[in-house]
Amino acid sequence: RQEKIFFFFQAEDGIRDAQESRGLGDVYKRQVQDQDHKFDLAVHLGKVDEAFKIAKQEDSANKWKQLGDLALIQGKVKVAIQALEASEDLSGLLLIYSSLGMKDGLRKLAEKAQATTKTNVAFTCYFLLNDIDKCLEILIESKRLPEAALFAKTYCPSKISSVVDLWKQDIQKEHPITAQKIADPLDYPDEFSDLVMAAKVEQFIRGQRNSVDVPAHQYVEYNELLTQDFFKVLQEDPDQDLSQYLSLLHISEPTR
Repeated sequence: RQEKIFFFFQAEDGIRDAQESRGLGDVYKRQVQDQDHKFDLAVHLGKVDEAFKIAKQEDSANKWKQLGDLALIQGKVKVAIQALEASEDLSGLLLIYSSLGMKDGLRKLAEKAQATTKTNVAFTCYFLLNDIDKCLEILIESKRLPEAALFAKTYCPSKISSVVDLWKQDIQKEHPITAQKIADPLDYPDEFSDLVMAAKVEQFIRGQRNSVDVPAHQYVEYNELLTQDFFKVLQEDPDQDLSQYLSLLHISEPTR
């Protein structure tokens, strides 16, 4: 003789309901009237659609955040994006947009992050977008002038003088002696003789960055261009035409 085991759940509305041990989560969820409890159960059971309905009604940042995490785990990217936008989880959005190469999403996120002074997120977005000018702008606006000077020297040497001048002005009142010791590389051409070549490389990189939109399937070919040591090329031949290296890249449609 086969025996069955029954569980008795006391629902919050006072109704007793006897159900077999399987599927009790769904049964209990139907009986619960409290929205917070319903939402917690929906998340626990992995019910994204039901959790979404409650989050939309309650419009709670915490609920949107939980929903975004759940949707992301289940691979429901559109729901995750909507939830993370509602909860203003900029770091989570950065993870999604950068992982999927969503250029428009990154641009929108960068603008929002900059407007709300989330400078680290904004800087990362603009750096991924190859918007070097915006990266420099953020460092200057946030008064991270030493970092801005080093960034300019590395990525946009043509702007190093203006950044160094801002840096010196910033510390002049409190540390005048230190300010005097900060050198503008362009004032010392003998010590910084490579800056002219660096500026030429910058001009070439800036031109191709703004004019060439490379699809993801051609990253391997594009990487050949990225790994070229143009500085060394100009050291060997200062009159070298760097545009010839663009022949390494042939934009094509993806193979289906």
